[in-house]
Amino acid sequence: MKKFVILTIALALLLGACGGGNKQGSDAGGGSTQGGDTSAAVSGAAAAGGKASSFFGMFSSGTYHMKAKMVGDGGIETTMESFVKGDLMANTVEMGGEETKMILRDNKMYIVNDRDKTVMTLPMMDGMADDTVKTDGMNITGSGTAVFNGKNLPYEEYSDGEGSKAQYFMDGNNLAGIRTITSGSNVDLIILVLDQNVPGNVFDIPSGYQEMGLF
Repeated sequence: MKKFVILTIALALLLGACGGGNKQGSDAGGGSTQGGDTSAAVSGAAAAGGKASSFFGMFSSGTYHMKAKMVGDGGIETTMESFVKGDLMANTVEMGGEETKMILRDNKMYIVNDRDKTVMTLPMMDGMADDTVKTDGMNITGSGTAVFNGKNLPYEEYSDGEGSKAQYFMDGNNLAGIRTITSGSNVDLIILVLDQNVPGNVFDIPSGYQEMGLF
């Protein structure tokens, strides 16, 4: 359990390093469909008028639900589901056949294990409260076609001018996913579900769970 908690914290830091925000809907088969209010005022990449601009609006709105598969250079896959509403965030991550929930609220991180009925409370670390996809300061810098999730798809590339790049892959009118390129490392975020359905109870800390220590 404690080893998995450490991996969970590492994932939270990775998500913080990726930066930003998002929204969309899907069927059970994993094909992504997009939905939600995209009328939020946005800047940066959205102002560039690229095909991905509406999704920047969804990420920037501060209220979204996203389910995605994250694949790094080593081929390690992590499935995650995120709910974001203002300063509240709930992430469910599955790694190595284990599932754990992280709830960020009140300047604390709660690691919840529903199977063992335990909860661990940790102080918030820098970057943990960031959304999953960086949008601030990103501007469109190019486009092309590349293989993403087994398909040859068109993409638009966005950059912050400081070495961080993100390629937004489109499958028709849908956002298939995002490839983040930072310091020579690539992380693919394959989007399965993206919408603005955020139930309030996803941020609740379960009562009656045993409080656990890290060591």
